[in-house]
Amino acid sequence: MKHSIALLLSILIIGCSSKPKVEEVSFCFNSREEARNTGIYLMDNGFTKRTRYLIDGTFQPISGLGLLWDGFVKTGKCSNSPAALKISYQPKNNVSFSNQVMSSAVTTYKVMLREKSAL
Repeated sequence: MKHSIALLLSILIIGCSSKPKVEEVSFCFNSREEARNTGIYLMDNGFTKRTRYLIDGTFQPISGLGLLWDGFVKTGKCSNSPAALKISYQPKNNVSFSNQVMSSAVTTYKVMLREKSAL
């Protein structure tokens, strides 16, 4: 009995530790419409492909990388803002560049926002 409980606990601990971590970065906006429009602009203009290009020079999309502008609880620096846009990354498999995705995504976000403001 003791061995089966220990085995069960070991399996639960391994299962919890192997769950992929979700990374998020939030940007604050003055309205939901502004956050939504920015998110749509980014996705329509190849946000995930451009992020991947910064990492390895290819234009393949990055599985698990996306943008959220509604349907989540605002926390952290945007908790008092009217709206937020989140970059979210949850690796779908073990890829060699996982540790570079969020920093590249933030850089891509900033570059694309500069391009959008120049239009």
